[in-house]
Amino acid sequence: MATNKSLYDPVPTYRKFVDNQVLTDDQLNAALDHLNYQDQLSRVLLSGVGIVCGLHLSLNTNGEASVKITSGAAVTTDGNLLKMGENTYKGFKRFKDDNVKYSHFLQDDASMPLWELEIDTDPSDVHSLENFESEAGFSLEEAIAVLYIEDYLKEQEDCSPVDCDTQGREVVNTIRVLLVSPENAENIAQGDSILSDLLSSEKEPLNNTFPPMYTPRIVLDSDDAEDFNTFKDAYDVSFSRIAKYIKQLGSISLFKKVFESEDINPVSDLEDILNRAFNGQYQYDFYKDLVTAYNELRDLLKKYHAICCPDPDAFPKHVLLGSLVKSDTPWRHKFYPSPILNHPNSLDSLKSAFRRLLLMIKDFSTEIKKGIKITPSRNGHFRLGKQAIPFYYDLENSVDPVSFFENWKEEDIELVPNYYGYNYPESDFDPLDVCLDAHDFYRIEGHVGHNVMDVHEELQDIQEEKGLAFDIKPVAIGEQANEETIDYDKYRVFFEDLQVVLQAWNEEQECLMESASEFLSGFSLAEPGKHVNYTVEKEVHNYDTRRRKAAAVKTSYREEKKSREKAKKNYVVKGITETEGTLGAQMHAGNTIATTYNKGEIIYNTSKAVENMVGDWNTDIKEAV
Repeated sequence: MATNKSLYDPVPTYRKFVDNQVLTDDQLNAALDHLNYQDQLSRVLLSGVGIVCGLHLSLNTNGEASVKITSGAAVTTDGNLLKMGENTYKGFKRFKDDNVKYSHFLQDDASMPLWELEIDTDPSDVHSLENFESEAGFSLEEAIAVLYIEDYLKEQEDCSPVDCDTQGREVVNTIRVLLVSPENAENIAQGDSILSDLLSSEKEPLNNTFPPMYTPRIVLDSDDAEDFNTFKDAYDVSFSRIAKYIKQLGSISLFKKVFESEDINPVSDLEDILNRAFNGQYQYDFYKDLVTAYNELRDLLKKYHAICCPDPDAFPKHVLLGSLVKSDTPWRHKFYPSPILNHPNSLDSLKSAFRRLLLMIKDFSTEIKKGIKITPSRNGHFRLGKQAIPFYYDLENSVDPVSFFENWKEEDIELVPNYYGYNYPESDFDPLDVCLDAHDFYRIEGHVGHNVMDVHEELQDIQEEKGLAFDIKPVAIGEQANEETIDYDKYRVFFEDLQVVLQAWNEEQECLMESASEFLSGFSLAEPGKHVNYTVEKEVHNYDTRRRKAAAVKTSYREEKKSREKAKKNYVVKGITETEGTLGAQMHAGNTIATTYNKGEIIYNTSKAVENMVGDWNTDIKEAV
């Protein structure tokens, strides 16, 4: 029979004492029960439950076997305060819980096998720890320790020969260190509404079941920019592993109801995302978000969890201490503090973090948007809940945007910038118009699928209007130009100042190549050394004219850049003269050269075509031509 009231019971009532009152045992015990109840309630609701500190175990098998337990303290869910000093145990004996029949130790109305550690090995019923496995049927390395307070009222004894005055019933509160098998430790944990909620389906520590995940880093090179599909493939990621972990998290008791309520199948839903997402970069960003959210949930699982009003029947008279040899074991109670201690983590925060993972999958969408917006956010040094909500979580078409918003953000955050303006103070509120400290990152969203030139100009307008300190650099994806082909229209990079210089430089090169071809192909084949149509005044005028045209590009480029469509030309071949009797005329005759020829091919084919015509010429003149 337990000596104190369960915290499930109502608050014990009592009577106030008055003069000349005849006190009964019930009246005195009622006052004592009330004080004990309030004391227990204060510990549980204002401090917390579980192992407060210490109570660590170690097994020594060198020489005489012994088990050492360090000093420490714990609080049960019934408000019992357990305190122990450091002890070394060398013996054990069978423990029968006949006086209490504690419900967490019962199996089919009988106590499970329990073995109590003893410091002294002298008593006849105490065995040396060397014999533990042969007596208990499992080894000390497998054993799980339990700290148990045996709490009951001792039966009254008959009168002694010298004293027959009743002394009242003795209250027994004995703290015992017990060993149980792993199977029975699991049975004890399954009856514990707090610990069982945090057990994996494999009955392993959650840290072992759910290892950390990392997002692969994307490093682009010139090969990745050959075409759009190759560029997109560089951002390819596999969702299979994180989908498996999310599904396993859904099997934990703590998350099972959340998992079932959201009706999400991580494996198939993430596969569907792979099939319908049109943009590989957003898909990669989404994967990175999921990994970050998963790791944040995993970190929460490792920490203390504040519990408001813990279940009194979770572990009312015991705490699990864990393995004698392994520190990383599921069979050890942590400390679960009261929310009054301002602990940020709670079982509710764990459920919220898991629900966020599910809602991120449910609301992911990369449909083309009409409006282009710049949203202030924070970089990866901040937790996900302190960053802006990306546009690909479609709050506009979400089934439950309120739930997504509340589970995304940190508890102390009121304004969460987002593309849709959800939960903004006013309908016309723009986060770019106010001071948002520590928002050092901008999300540019809604531009995908639109004309790059239109987007570029619109972003520049927003940037100038809001005074935003960043550069906009659209980058072309496609075949890269080399020393044989420089087509700035096809291979635009849009560094505005460099683009103007590049275009002007190309115009000058075209001018020079065309002029050189016209000059070099104008030598007469009839009169050695004579040039048919070249004069200094004419060529200089022609060259200066072309230079002025090239310079004009710098002022006309911005106006013409949207409509300028120019075919690729070979300016060397274009410049070759067709005047009769010239080298150029012979080069054009009979398809001697083609526009695809390089320098060596032009020289070779031209030499073959005119070698008979200039055979008796002066060597120097012939070589020059």
